[in-house]
Amino acid sequence: MVQVYEQDKRQTDDINNIKLTDVIDLNFLQRFQDDFAESVGLASVTVDVNGKPITTPSRYTRFCMDYTHSTECGDKRCAESHRKGGEEAARTGKPVVYECHAGLIDFAAPIILEGQLIGTILGGQILTHTPPEEKYRKFAKEIGVNEEGYVKAVNEVTILTQKRIEAAANVLYNVANSLSKMAYHERKLIKATDVLNSNLNQMSATMERLNVVGEMAASIGHEIRNPMTTVRGYLQLFQLKDDFTKYYDHFSVMIDELDRANSIITEYLSLAKNKAVKMKIGNINDVIQSLQPLLQADASCRGHQLFTDLGRIPDNKFDEKEIRQMILNLVRNGFEAAQDCGEVTIRTYEQNGTIMVSIKDNGTGIPDEVMQKLGTPFLTTKDNGTGLGIPICYRIAERHGAKLLVDSASQGTTITVVFKPGTS
Repeated sequence: MVQVYEQDKRQTDDINNIKLTDVIDLNFLQRFQDDFAESVGLASVTVDVNGKPITTPSRYTRFCMDYTHSTECGDKRCAESHRKGGEEAARTGKPVVYECHAGLIDFAAPIILEGQLIGTILGGQILTHTPPEEKYRKFAKEIGVNEEGYVKAVNEVTILTQKRIEAAANVLYNVANSLSKMAYHERKLIKATDVLNSNLNQMSATMERLNVVGEMAASIGHEIRNPMTTVRGYLQLFQLKDDFTKYYDHFSVMIDELDRANSIITEYLSLAKNKAVKMKIGNINDVIQSLQPLLQADASCRGHQLFTDLGRIPDNKFDEKEIRQMILNLVRNGFEAAQDCGEVTIRTYEQNGTIMVSIKDNGTGIPDEVMQKLGTPFLTTKDNGTGLGIPICYRIAERHGAKLLVDSASQGTTITVVFKPGTS
């Protein structure tokens, strides 16, 4: 699954549920089928994957309609002949020309999308040479129709060369498949546009929530920190007094909890929209290299491996402290997502003048329910997590005119920070 700022929905229709009528205008198909059949001199009908006609038969012969299909035996033989022709066309993925049970030449042209059969054009009811009378008298007896009438009707059938029959089958095949593919890709484009609009709306809502949280953080963060600093100072003082020796461990726990609360407030303040940043020209590769010893040590402690693939990228303007924090957050998220002996790779490269920084892990991916809300403050799946790491990364990216792309699947997650051209 691919996410741009927030979860991206599936961009294509489920091909297994696509019907021929979803991708081809039946009125156009009917007119084309009628005109083509009349101009070439053959019969034609379009059927769905179950063999059910979805167009009205074009230019069907008297031989077939008034005689062959007039008896139960002839009708069954016809259906079986069409079934076999359709199956062979579907198997080969191309038009098949064959002789039907009644001695006429038919063809089946499959309509295929993404390797999936969605329908078939059946045509023919023609001959390649003058019909031998005895052959059709024999067929007439077998299916139970009048011999004289059957022979007269078969002599009315159009005679075409094998080459013209194959050419006609190929024309119908190419037109029908081209129409269906064009319509299918148009559906995908419309769906992708809807998904993009949905993502933009979700992104806007997420940014608005971050703005609210950031404004709250800026107004109350410092006020909370001041009394916490005082309390922490008194606890450290009490630890030094003999009268409170037996409470030393209790004081240590309280100080640790205050430090944890303080770190949360620090992260909270990072969400502030109007946080001042010090933009200087530099190279992000230098930031990553300076962090590498720290990250390698972190990886070793967790039993993981850290890899770097730093490509040639141009200098750009950024706040070094913020970029360091963002990379630390994303890499440590990767470590936490990775399984035993996991791997995290940091990669940088330039793409069409754009600086790309990607962090890839080989974990089990982000759950769908989390992907839908990714970037929401305090959303976490970790027992000891604050749920502020990813929102902070979104905010840092925003302050740098960059964006986050999240690509997550069961084989792992890749988060790419895209610094737009013009930020350098």
